[in-house]
Amino acid sequence: MLYIRFLKPPGIVRDHKDVFIKSLFAVTSDFGDQLCAQELSLVACLSAKTDGRIVLQTTLRWSPEIRCLPVVFDITGLSLPWPVRVCISPDSGTQSTQFAYRGGICDLPRILLAWSDVLDLHKGIKNAAKTVERRFRLGNGKTFSIWEDTGESIARHLWYVKSSAFHSFCSQSYSRDAGVALAAFLDFDWAVDDPKLPLLVEHLVKSAGKRLQVLELGCGCGIVGISLANIVPNCEVLLTDMPEAEEIVQKNIACTTPAERSALSFVALDWEKQLPEGIRERDVDLILVADCIYNPDSSPALVQTILALVSYSPRALLVLAVKFRHPSEKVFFKLMRDNGFVTEDHASLLSSGDDNDHDPEFVRIYLLRLGQPGVTQQSDA
Repeated sequence: MLYIRFLKPPGIVRDHKDVFIKSLFAVTSDFGDQLCAQELSLVACLSAKTDGRIVLQTTLRWSPEIRCLPVVFDITGLSLPWPVRVCISPDSGTQSTQFAYRGGICDLPRILLAWSDVLDLHKGIKNAAKTVERRFRLGNGKTFSIWEDTGESIARHLWYVKSSAFHSFCSQSYSRDAGVALAAFLDFDWAVDDPKLPLLVEHLVKSAGKRLQVLELGCGCGIVGISLANIVPNCEVLLTDMPEAEEIVQKNIACTTPAERSALSFVALDWEKQLPEGIRERDVDLILVADCIYNPDSSPALVQTILALVSYSPRALLVLAVKFRHPSEKVFFKLMRDNGFVTEDHASLLSSGDDNDHDPEFVRIYLLRLGQPGVTQQSDA
């Protein structure tokens, strides 16, 4: 998948008598460590926040040799319907990223579009906040929004932080491939008659008889848990991460409307500390983990947190989504096996953002649980 990222959020700029709205963006991989290496035709729109009406529109061309693209709207002499926002998308008229099904396959989006925060000259907002909105359209037609931090690549920091400091950084409030893929897969498996992971759907339909209790570890901006709460009725989803993530997660919770009788909340959770009392008291049915194992230094603390959770909720099913980036990530699976966990089922989704990619990348989804007599261990490869 490819991500449109604002490197410089939109701002109002005066040049003598002329007035412009200017911004700078790039098209990158999920971690921002790789730029898009293909030709892309994109559309930038300036839209009214109140009704979504497009005021100005321009076509942009991304090519492999560039590192970023400017967006410039000349608003000299125009009476704009303030507040306004800038959207950059793969084509005109697209305002959300569609979770789609094709030939019985969960078809992951190729490019995740981006909406800036507002500009409002009447209120003195001349520079948009350093956050970006991504809109996702579920198979049932419902749309939900995920706000995330924006800016330059986090990749340069990736391997220089350890333990709880790394946990804090690895759960930065960005959308990433494994989280988006798991959100899309949950939507897909819930909707189809022949799910790829029947055991997962069996767990989800428990909500028909009792309220499904779900906990997400390292939720980042919260896309997985929030999507689940929009899909499955009668579920209670607790999003957890370091305290630094709370502001953006609470914003995302506030701007969504969960399915009937479903609810969302957030609790700060450090993997290197004891579980808070409010979490220990929960009988959790489902534990969600997406893109949290890419540094082996964080794996022992994560595994210990999972062990603590299942000591209070021994029947909990762990749903793990991972995009393997380095062989060292297998450390997590060894630690899980050493502590008695087995992989009960798994599925793979193609996540490569390049149609000509000869080395495609996959997001793999695993269902793990504490071993039971008669359960056969499956490969984690």
